[in-house]
Amino acid sequence: MKEKLKLLYPGIIIQSQPIFEQEYKCFLDKKTNEYIAIPKKLLTEKEILLLEAFFSPVKQTAKYLNNSLEQKKWHTFLFENGPLPDINERMRFIHFHFNSEVNYQSIYDSFYSFFQKDISLIWVDNQTGVVLELETDFVLQEEDFLSFQDAVLTDYYVDLSLYIGRFYEPNDELKNHFSREQYYFHTIRTVIPQNRFYSFNSAFPVVLLKTEWEKMNEIIAAEFNDIFRNDKDLVHLVQTFLENNSNTSLAAKKLYMHRNSLQYKIDKFIHRTSIDIKNFNGAIAIYFICVYAEMIKQNNS
Repeated sequence: MKEKLKLLYPGIIIQSQPIFEQEYKCFLDKKTNEYIAIPKKLLTEKEILLLEAFFSPVKQTAKYLNNSLEQKKWHTFLFENGPLPDINERMRFIHFHFNSEVNYQSIYDSFYSFFQKDISLIWVDNQTGVVLELETDFVLQEEDFLSFQDAVLTDYYVDLSLYIGRFYEPNDELKNHFSREQYYFHTIRTVIPQNRFYSFNSAFPVVLLKTEWEKMNEIIAAEFNDIFRNDKDLVHLVQTFLENNSNTSLAAKKLYMHRNSLQYKIDKFIHRTSIDIKNFNGAIAIYFICVYAEMIKQNNS
């Protein structure tokens, strides 16, 4: 049959991976597990119905978009009960959303070209996904991502929204970190869609305002455990630093510490958590969590 299809439809592509180019209609031959892509301009509605009687139409869902072994492993871990893929370095999630459907192969190429290192790109649906980036000595900054958004808009005429996650240790908690960040991304993108670039620093205050108390209490508790790891001394140190307007000299006097020792601890905290508390937005987000810790302390005393 496939030889006859090749004669009927010049430009047909038969291969082991699905094709999601806008100009093709893609089908799956379940008998051979091969994908058949036919140029849409060669198909009539009746022909499509006839082909669907013999082959399964391939829709742009996460199941088909995540077709490599690496993608399937991560999708299974993040959304099902699969095991954590083999990973040794700290990593972060770069969440993305397009305001319309895109050319998937071109987007892959753009992301890989932008990061210029090994990444995994996992689709959540046909407009939303996440890039998994391992921590290296070179870390992309906000201005890099803003330039990338502009390039995508220029090249593909679509708006790209990004949420830059924090770096995390490779353990089973990654799934919970991912879920919270997805919620943050969805919440702030709903409230402030025009910004298009987000992070924990900018999103967390908005999440506080838009989330019902019971769920918010769970979120703050989870972030407190992850960021401070129940270290009361660290909470006191960071809170004192923030309450002294992030002035290292003043805070060091209050803490009876040498200024350089405090600076070292603050820098270490920023590196471990990926939250810059010297920045206004980062300071606000962390101060809320410090206040939460103070409430817990009072309730337990």
